Amino acid sequence: MPKSASFLKDKRSLIILLVILAYVAADQLTKAWIRSYPLNSEIGSFWFIRIIHIQNTGAGFSMFYGHWVPLMIIAIIALGALAWLYSWIHRRFQQFINPWTMIAYALIIAGTLGNLIDRIHQSGAVTDFIDPGFWPVFNLADAGISVGGVMIAIFIIWLAFREKRQGA
Repeated sequence: MPKSASFLKDKRSLIILLVILAYVAADQLTKAWIRSYPLNSEIGSFWFIRIIHIQNTGAGFSMFYGHWVPLMIIAIIALGALAWLYSWIHRRFQQFINPWTMIAYALIIAGTLGNLIDRIHQSGAVTDFIDPGFWPVFNLADAGISVGGVMIAIFIIWLAFREKRQGA
């Protein structure tokens, strides 16, 4: 397929779309399950992780608590920027289009979309429920954003080491 072809016609992009849909569905199903319990209730625990129902109108680590409208606008802008960035990278930098980075982008987009859906349907709040005790309470969407970001960072570091080895 030529580089100028639409990335939506590419099988790889279809895989990204399926990963996004599956991850958003898992995120929303887990949050719906958590919301079936009273707010601030502890639902259970597994090893050192507690499952607890909380609502957060802030961003990561509860920053900007209560400022959900600007956070919603930022999420919408971020989704557009991520879609544009993927399209641009797809056309210009083929070494960045591989299963590893495709899954990373899908996780970041799915996480952003999952929390945006919460903000729209929960009056600006995001349902969080995974409490490891040593870290702020989070959800699957937060985990997707974080894991996807780390995956991209690992790939960039790996690519730099590979290019350095080839050039040396």
